[in-house]
Amino acid sequence: MISRWTNQDYLSTQAEPDRSDHLGVAALKRNSRRGVHDESAIDELVTAQADDEQAWTAPVFVRRAKPAAISLSPAQAAQAAYFARLHHARDLDSWVRRVVQERLDWEQAALAVVKRRLRKPA
Repeated sequence: MISRWTNQDYLSTQAEPDRSDHLGVAALKRNSRRGVHDESAIDELVTAQADDEQAWTAPVFVRRAKPAAISLSPAQAAQAAYFARLHHARDLDSWVRRVVQERLDWEQAALAVVKRRLRKPA
């Protein structure tokens, strides 16, 4: 018998209730580690140790990553500008950043699925 698939058949969040992304919500666990303080406790600790030089470690210096430049052909640049206007983007740069970020998120999700399938016993 051939059955029709419904949209629900394609929703991964409905497929396996024991998965962490069931219904699109990650499994949130209470932080039961010892020594974990809430924000007010951390503020009190920092305030109490503010004048104690031995309580502080050496400062950590972080450098900002340099932005990467990409080259587009004139045809690609024209298409990108067209789609940026079509999507009411503020400017071409912000639209390209958003598109690249969406693609990176998609690739990361696809990689997670592949890793999960590889870990699953055959």
